[in-house]
Amino acid sequence: MTHLKKQARALSTTHYHLCPRCGRATPAAAKEQFCPNDGSKLLSSCPACGSSITSPYNLFCTGCGQSFGTVETP
Repeated sequence: MTHLKKQARALSTTHYHLCPRCGRATPAAAKEQFCPNDGSKLLSSCPACGSSITSPYNLFCTGCGQSFGTVETP
């Protein structure tokens, strides 16, 4: 497997935690639970359908269309 294919494969399987308030994304492997920018609880998956967040640029869930910016977290 070429280096680029390995890199693309790794990126496609990376999951992220996302701050619903400021939009900051961190790799799930970092194990952060709260946003260091504003203290909000990070989303590890879509609260509406449970889909994983697979891109640090997602503003909406790719599974159901839920806006991550309008999610209320406990």
